[in-house]
Amino acid sequence: LISKNTFDPGSFGELKAWLDATDPKYFSKDDSGNSPASGEGFVKWYDLSGNQHHASIDSGSPTWDSIGINNKPAANLSTAALTLDNSTEAFDAWSKLHVFAVFKITATTTWKRIFGKTSSPSSAASTAWTYFIRRGDYNPPMYAAHFRNNSDSAFMRPSNNSNTASLKNSPGLFVMSWDGANLINRIDGSLNDTVAATGTIGTLSSEPMKIGQSYGLYFSELLIFQDKLSDADQLKLEGYLAHKWALSADLPSGHTYKTSAPNFGGWAIKRASSGGGVIALEMEGAGGEFSTLAPINDGEWHNLTTTFGGGSKKIYLDGNLLASDAQSGSVTASSFPLLIGDSFKSSGTEPKIDDVRFYRKILSPLEVASIYNKGAGDVGQPKFAITSPNTLSASAGRPFSYQITSETAYGITGYNSAITYELLNNPSWLSVISSTGLVTGTPPTAGSYTFEVKGTNALGSRVKEVSLSVSSFADWNYSLSFTTNYSGSSPLEDWNMLIRL
Repeated sequence: LISKNTFDPGSFGELKAWLDATDPKYFSKDDSGNSPASGEGFVKWYDLSGNQHHASIDSGSPTWDSIGINNKPAANLSTAALTLDNSTEAFDAWSKLHVFAVFKITATTTWKRIFGKTSSPSSAASTAWTYFIRRGDYNPPMYAAHFRNNSDSAFMRPSNNSNTASLKNSPGLFVMSWDGANLINRIDGSLNDTVAATGTIGTLSSEPMKIGQSYGLYFSELLIFQDKLSDADQLKLEGYLAHKWALSADLPSGHTYKTSAPNFGGWAIKRASSGGGVIALEMEGAGGEFSTLAPINDGEWHNLTTTFGGGSKKIYLDGNLLASDAQSGSVTASSFPLLIGDSFKSSGTEPKIDDVRFYRKILSPLEVASIYNKGAGDVGQPKFAITSPNTLSASAGRPFSYQITSETAYGITGYNSAITYELLNNPSWLSVISSTGLVTGTPPTAGSYTFEVKGTNALGSRVKEVSLSVSSFADWNYSLSFTTNYSGSSPLEDWNMLIRL
């Protein structure tokens, strides 16, 4: 719902494209945006960077596989290739580049594109930049990064064979960077090759960015930056991807995030990891996930409030406290942006969100209840609710009374100002005392009547419709009125009375 901890690689540099196979909602199997099941084909793999460089079918029939890499999801490109939308000009003639990719190669082949901006990886004239299989028939196989700079002088760097062995038949984490002076590639967190070169990446204005070339290839995640990240951020992203895709065992022993994934900090209010109707307040550095069952999956509007501080964390729903727990510490700082809503729009299951607030204080239970205000809210409202019943009954020819009751909330100046009452669309035999809200009258005949009771104070007014059912006892020979000594201020309801005839 609201998060300051949603992973956002765009906070590290100029992110151009981000493909993540984690969730089927990141794919569309048809033109209607429906998500594929495991083994089903897809027509589009959504770009999560927000730049609309979605991966569409270039050739073949790609599928989404729920256990494609390390029993985790992947796009199966064994018989397919993908093209990034709108990438022909947007990915051309860059001066910097940083790419992170998680993939697995299961084919023995030669001169095949893994990803890049090339129509033929074996041809310098047909390449701007690419990472490709050079000799998959070698043992171990040989891969290469191929660049052509703005002076049209190509430079190709075969990857170190002993390191690239891990990319064949087992998933690998590949990182490639270019800063205008050095082309560097890393495999599973270890430096693999470096080659010195100068200039910008050569233009290839006729060719878009593509992934795969119809051979045994599984792809789980791809991050492309038009930037050169710092060494510290490179390690963070390596650690994040390695732990996410169960590749941490492949990281070298000296890697900063060998034993644990990087902590990006932050907090979130979201559906709990257990799923269903469980809502969580998640706070890195302050207890992690705190959750409780919150019945909000009913298609109705609800007010959800969470507080943290003063030694406790709390979750409220519709003005009522649902759960509370002791908690000290502070939330770990996060460089990620604040997001309202899901970071990726799926197919109609995302919530509607309205009236989002942040208070730099701990709201009291009374303040939380007053903001909800019996469902009326406190924006443009009179800060009170009419709480008297909306149905009542009476007898023809006999006087009756009805007390309008209201409950004030709490907040801005004027919330507790005097309320003046009146009736709207009422029968002529009904009247109200404006200062007290006491309604009296004598129905002349039996029947059903409706009228509105209205309350007004300095901040506004509330109206409530009341239904009156009048019965007639004219056919009875005897009737008797009675009163009680009850002196309470609220109406009696479902009151049992013994009658002996």
